[in-house]
Amino acid sequence: YDSKSFLFYAEEAETWIAHWNKISSTKKIAILKTVRKKATGEGTIYFIVPKVAHPKLCKIGISKNVERRFRDIQNMCPVELMVLGVIPNSRVRDEVRIHRRFKRLRAHGEWFILNHRLINFIKKKTLAYEPAN
Repeated sequence: YDSKSFLFYAEEAETWIAHWNKISSTKKIAILKTVRKKATGEGTIYFIVPKVAHPKLCKIGISKNVERRFRDIQNMCPVELMVLGVIPNSRVRDEVRIHRRFKRLRAHGEWFILNHRLINFIKKKTLAYEPAN
């Protein structure tokens, strides 16, 4: 980090800490329980790709409702998408492990460059996605 970035983040951290210190212990416990529940909750890891040939990117995420999540992502995307595969009964930590495994392929956020390594992983580890409809 450069010094300007460091100062910005230090000020943000100080603001957050000051706010946190004003919260009651009971409220802090409730917040932490919610955060832990979200971080450890079960869901389905999904691999979403554009149907167009280029650029070939893959969104790796997790959701309790893949159908609704896919619809939300599709509504925000200018190109048609498809679910390439899913890993049911997954936890957030499983998604994080996959993100770390392919960190060199990260294009932006949860979008990764779809190369042969990621394609082979998807072929070996995922199930075909079958929407409820």
